[in-house]
Amino acid sequence: MEKITKQKIGATLGILVVLIPLVIMIIACFIPFCVLISSSFTANEIVSKGVVLFPKGFTTLAYKLLFRESSDILKSYGITICITSLGTVINMFLCCLIAYPLSDKEFRWRKPITFFVFFTMLFQVGLIPQYIVITRMFHLNDTMAILIIMPLLAPGHILFLMTYFHGVDKAILESARIDGANEFTILFNIAVPLIIPGLVTIGFQMVIMYWNDAYTSLYFADSIIPVALYIQRWQTYVQSLKVAAQGGLFGLLVGSAEDIPDVTVQFALGVFTTIPLIIIFLCFQKYYVKGLTAGAVKG
Repeated sequence: MEKITKQKIGATLGILVVLIPLVIMIIACFIPFCVLISSSFTANEIVSKGVVLFPKGFTTLAYKLLFRESSDILKSYGITICITSLGTVINMFLCCLIAYPLSDKEFRWRKPITFFVFFTMLFQVGLIPQYIVITRMFHLNDTMAILIIMPLLAPGHILFLMTYFHGVDKAILESARIDGANEFTILFNIAVPLIIPGLVTIGFQMVIMYWNDAYTSLYFADSIIPVALYIQRWQTYVQSLKVAAQGGLFGLLVGSAEDIPDVTVQFALGVFTTIPLIIIFLCFQKYYVKGLTAGAVKG
């Protein structure tokens, strides 16, 4: 009986050793999000002195200021959702087409192509050559196509999927070939369904990459404004409102320059940007966590 009690105590202590750091990490990750939301509803003069965990001087002025330009916000969201959806699907499709043959050790060109993919991960062309090629050779500037094309085929995504494809049982693939299936059928009907967790993991990373990409639009498609670029411009826009208010030109929403929530509105913009990503993550959380843990042990 005493031995069983000691085992239970040891097991309990072991669980606590694991759970306590885990709970601390969860709280540490959750607090910034709480600060983001609470600060967006806090009076601007309070947030200017420091962020708060709970709203103080509750106000929705930052959101009212944002919704004055609701048509622009919805337009930016529409552009971002379109680019993110199409870009993620196309990107995953192309990454699978490259990663699948490279995962086969018998593929003749495996080593040189893998080296080429890895080489582009270490060395990248400069902005000026990119701009010349895109604007003068392909004439893709100021198009939505360039916003989809630029983030395509990240070397890290290809190498990650290679690991997953390499972990697929080769006997299954050989059986399909014996039955007469071609490589495209094997890839999309057999291999891809077996690596769904890995695809979800990569897919979520691609969603974040497209969603937060402001620089491609800034450099190559300035007239197309996704959410990430819209947020950057809003900071300049709010400052211009303060200047206008100081000259008595802005009195539709607030009375003076001091009433313009220049700090609070940045937190409100952060909420607008973060919430969709959190919803997507919660929908695919099971596959994302499974994909990360499985990818850590595949070789």
